[in-house]
Amino acid sequence: MEQAGVRLPCHVLLHRRARKCNERRGAATARTLLTLETFINNYMNLVQFTNQVVTTGGATYNITTGTTPTSGYGSSMEDHVKVHSLPESWDSMASDEKGMYVKQYILDFIASKGLMLESSWDYIEATIHEGDIILNVTRVFDDLYDAVLFGILNNQAVIYDFNRDESIEIPEGQKHGTMTQAMDYAKMTATAITNHIIHKVI
Repeated sequence: MEQAGVRLPCHVLLHRRARKCNERRGAATARTLLTLETFINNYMNLVQFTNQVVTTGGATYNITTGTTPTSGYGSSMEDHVKVHSLPESWDSMASDEKGMYVKQYILDFIASKGLMLESSWDYIEATIHEGDIILNVTRVFDDLYDAVLFGILNNQAVIYDFNRDESIEIPEGQKHGTMTQAMDYAKMTATAITNHIIHKVI
């Protein structure tokens, strides 16, 4: 035990400094390995996401958690949509070749929307439809009411129910009157849809 006022030999001080330095390096290495492991896992999940888009025609993916939603309700954001035309030979292309096309579009979209997608509730959604690949930012909610309200305010025609794996049509928002009136209408509509679907109130 070190005594107050006693000066330790140089070799003891150096040994202690070296041990502390190694401890800090060990902690930094552990953090680096964890970050690398997370990156690799998320990258592998991104590859699976791309393959799912090609094989099933659409999928949703979170770049922060590396997961796809299995529950909750998703609504796309207005003005955060990108559409690319697929080549005319798309139907005759091999799956690997399709994957290369889709992957590049997905990576470009992530690069342009990266800050928005760096959360656990905002996802990238990719859908192949009528010769196009449609990319957008989708927010996933636990509650149906919140998703419907968000969808109406973002001028969406449908939201997605990940619990039942189906789309839910929602009405258009109010286009006239004040902002307060438009919000009140959206809340009233969201409540009615939630009651009808969740609580089975007609």
